[in-house]
This record gives sequence, structure tokens and C-alpha cells, in this order.
Amino acid sequence: MLGNTIDYDKFGHCIKCHRNLIVEQIIDQKPTKRFLPDYSEKEYILDDGSRMRVAVCKQCKETLTDKDTPYIMKTVIAGWKKELETLHHWTEEKKEKYMDKYGKLKIVKESDGSHNKNLHL
Repeated sequence: MLGNTIDYDKFGHCIKCHRNLIVEQIIDQKPTKRFLPDYSEKEYILDDGSRMRVAVCKQCKETLTDKDTPYIMKTVIAGWKKELETLHHWTEEKKEKYMDKYGKLKIVKESDGSHNKNLHL
């Protein structure tokens, strides 16, 4: 982590430096959240065949290497665990089963992006 206060994946934050890439602007007299111009995405194929898209700032995207993938996956899994804490309607058993299934996933390779872009993670 590069000096920011979170060490887990959080929507709209860079997966590597964890900088918030969302800004709230007033548009037509209404507060609207928008991505900063520095926002980008990186997509990976996981060992179960699924695809995972993560937010990344353009500076970090330029420097990502295969050596970053274990950290990225660790950060994403930590984000999933953090999100499960907010699911009060889920039982602890359901949360454990979810992490047993998804908490062991690994990044296999970068995606080439030649597929449907409407992914929902």
C-alpha cells in the first residue's frame, strides 16, 4: 500500500495505490459521483475461468506486471471479506461458504478484452 489508509479493494479506488478515483460534482444542481479522468480498468482471467475487472489509476496501470497479481488478488479477497461484513442478512455460515468458494481464486492471466464488456462483479 502506498501511503493510503485502506489495504483492500474498494469500489472506485485504484487496486494498487488505493487512491480514490471518484469525485462528487454538482451537475444540474444535483450532486453526482463521477470517475476522475485518471480512472482506468484492468481485467484478469481467474483460475475458475471467470473474468475479474478492477479499477486502477492510469499511472499504476502503466507499471503493473505479473509480479503484482498476487497482491491484486489478495487485495480483492480482502475487499470481499470487508463487503461481507455489511451483509447483515447473510448468516455467518453463508459468509463462510462464500469465502471458501471465492477466497481461493487466483489470477491466471490478463484478459485480452475480446468479450462482452457488461461484467458485473
